[in-house]
Amino acid sequence: MKRRAVITGCGAVTPLGVGARTLHERWAAGESGIADGAGACRDFDPKEHLSVKQARRLDRFSQFALVASAEAIEQAGWGDELPYDPFRIGCVIATGIGGIETVEIQHDVMRDKGAKMVSPLGVPQYMPNAGAAAVAMKHGLQGQMFGVVSACSGGAHAIGSALRMIQYGDADAVLAGGAEATLTEFGFACFHSMQALSPTGISRPFDARRDGFTGRLAIHPAQVPVINEVFTPSPEQIEKAKAVVAAFAAQPGAGTIGIDGKMFDRPHLIRAQRLLATIAPSS
Repeated sequence: MKRRAVITGCGAVTPLGVGARTLHERWAAGESGIADGAGACRDFDPKEHLSVKQARRLDRFSQFALVASAEAIEQAGWGDELPYDPFRIGCVIATGIGGIETVEIQHDVMRDKGAKMVSPLGVPQYMPNAGAAAVAMKHGLQGQMFGVVSACSGGAHAIGSALRMIQYGDADAVLAGGAEATLTEFGFACFHSMQALSPTGISRPFDARRDGFTGRLAIHPAQVPVINEVFTPSPEQIEKAKAVVAAFAAQPGAGTIGIDGKMFDRPHLIRAQRLLATIAPSS
């Protein structure tokens, strides 16, 4: 029998600000995080949230993951001690690319100063699983830990993996989500070269009229929910839960991840995308 899972905490670092509540309030108010053609996290300063050592040893995408996960854990009500056995708490943080900024910086160092001057932290910083590793080490999580790398569907994959880990008894709680930081010169040049940027300057995800990213848009987000098992959920527990993950998965094929069969970088939620693309803008 599959166990039920609920989201008990959520954290976010986005172009709309730092914090899940900030994201929701500004999003609901119709505000846009895009400025000067880019969706950068301008309000995020690692020095305000991380120690000097942490900031120096982490690529920007991992910094986002660490700050968002801390908020999610606090919102979930976890205190100084973990509420579950550390070996029963998982961590799945997705990314589309990983530490691309680190790669660019260290490549410049090698070209200009020689291979001996490349940072020994280069590989630990740019690995796609670096975000998940940083979060797990910070909070002492010793259950299943890995990074998911599947382009724009990475975050959905991570949450789906966390849900299944709880449903089938592999974990009692999981920190899961996604983090990305691709606003670099090389990242933008690649998106431009592959004609992924919107010629109309409008970003419309899941819309039949979608024609690419917005202008010079390359996202800098991190969103991390805490997904917990609920053994015998009471009405109060359900009321307190931020969302019931199983509600979406209950529809046949609703959580199916596939690829459009044309571009390797366009995995998608098959049924959800096709359904949403038919909804009129007025709806």
